[in-house]
Amino acid sequence: MNISTATAREIAHDCVRAGMKHVVVCPGSRSAPLTYAFAELDRQGIITAHVRIDERSAGFLALGIAKGLRAQRTPGPVGVVTTSGTAVLNLGPAIAEAAYSHVPIVALTADRPARLRVTGANQTLDDQSRALPEVFAAYDVPAGEPAPVAEALAVAMGETGLPGPVQLNVQFDVPLVPEATDFPWDVPREVTQGHQFHPSEQDIQALADALDALKKPGTVAVVGDCSGFDDSHGVVRGMLVGVPVFAEPTSALVDMSVPVPHRVLDARGWDDVTTVVQYGKVTLFRPTAKLLAQRPVFTIPLNAEWWPEEALERARALGEERSGAGSDAEQGAESHEPHVEFAGNWPVELSAAESIVSTIAAGSSHMLVGSSNTVRYLANVPPTGCDVHASRGLAGIDGLISTGIGIAKAGQSQQLNNPSGAPHSRHVDPLAIVIGDVTALHDIGGLLLETGENLPPVQIFILNDDGGSIFAGLEHGQDHLAPYFDRFFATRHGRNFDHLATAYGWPYRYINTMSDLHAAVDGKQPGVYEVALTAGE
Repeated sequence: MNISTATAREIAHDCVRAGMKHVVVCPGSRSAPLTYAFAELDRQGIITAHVRIDERSAGFLALGIAKGLRAQRTPGPVGVVTTSGTAVLNLGPAIAEAAYSHVPIVALTADRPARLRVTGANQTLDDQSRALPEVFAAYDVPAGEPAPVAEALAVAMGETGLPGPVQLNVQFDVPLVPEATDFPWDVPREVTQGHQFHPSEQDIQALADALDALKKPGTVAVVGDCSGFDDSHGVVRGMLVGVPVFAEPTSALVDMSVPVPHRVLDARGWDDVTTVVQYGKVTLFRPTAKLLAQRPVFTIPLNAEWWPEEALERARALGEERSGAGSDAEQGAESHEPHVEFAGNWPVELSAAESIVSTIAAGSSHMLVGSSNTVRYLANVPPTGCDVHASRGLAGIDGLISTGIGIAKAGQSQQLNNPSGAPHSRHVDPLAIVIGDVTALHDIGGLLLETGENLPPVQIFILNDDGGSIFAGLEHGQDHLAPYFDRFFATRHGRNFDHLATAYGWPYRYINTMSDLHAAVDGKQPGVYEVALTAGE
């Protein structure tokens, strides 16, 4: 067996030992040793391999699968295999989103041997292990040497901090393919090791400070996107009982929130707010950002839901010690009553766009919502109980079709791999991907599937208002800027999605009435659904 084959097989086997159950593979020659290794594991049912032509879409597919596994409460690392050169760079957008939303992607990037660097060799980045600057850790593995897979995946899963992407850049020398005598490769089925989460002393102190602040008069809680950490056993939910909560619609705690919190803060003011406790990434509305900028802020660590009980107890004890609470039960009960009263009501009448988003949410058990206008429409409608996914790490509109397909595939694999026969996935109906037309065009290549690959269980609802209408609600919508708006910001394109959907092999339906929309949502058939929306709605 040649050294490249042996190295790749050891890496693939170590990934499985460390809990990897999914890998996305992109075609390439230098990455062939890894491809053959993971292909064998896929053939034997040890890992699920997904193949994508475009590394950019592949990265977002891996992101979505990892998000979906977390949503199923079975979090695990997801690998993505690329060849060398610009292939690696195309992972950049997905890796950046994974870093800022704390998603465990493992970039397995194949490289030329170090002797070819700084020589102008074909498809050789001279410092490829630094090509993805947002990774939490990068390892440059010399040809034929052992790769620190266990260490890398421990970082990715957040055993000593928050999860995030890592890169294993592996140098492969020729030959790059196994010999005929290397098959079959009989891989023993081993029990994969679990991941333990150990909060740092700094995080325990931060949680104690937040718990102390929650007991004080004038404290409110601001909850942003929590990347799925909040959808667990309700630890943080219990902490926030009795405190006014301002939650963004992508949080699982939105049912605790003051209705339309951004409007309440904007209209009412917050002079009597003395302190803010923040949980998750708050990015959606300017009134909330102003509040955070002008008041003392204490932060609940994002992964507190996953902490071992002894770490939570330490933080609670420290919080009580600092506040002087705990000795007087009556005093403790009083301290949790709201000290600032906030009232808000959901709008009696919704706009056409808000009604569309509300209808989809009400008829779906889970949805992925776009980062532009769509999530803002959702913020103005009452919660429906639908689980909401989003890419709020960097709040970009990139890769959302691929991300949504990945989320759906993670749930699908949970059903297929459940030996009891009963659905293990929390979501047995299709994922609703609700995005604008510009977002859809950004990742239209995400519709491309393998030959023979079944349509994933997703309904892609494209709200088409012919361009980036979100800019009209920002400073760019001012009258004196109108001559530049349509071309440079709205980017009118005049396109529909019927031919694009059909070309990629997806069923297509045009929706221009609410009855059509209800029928599509209730029908739960995978496909592309283009929803007519007047520009500016």
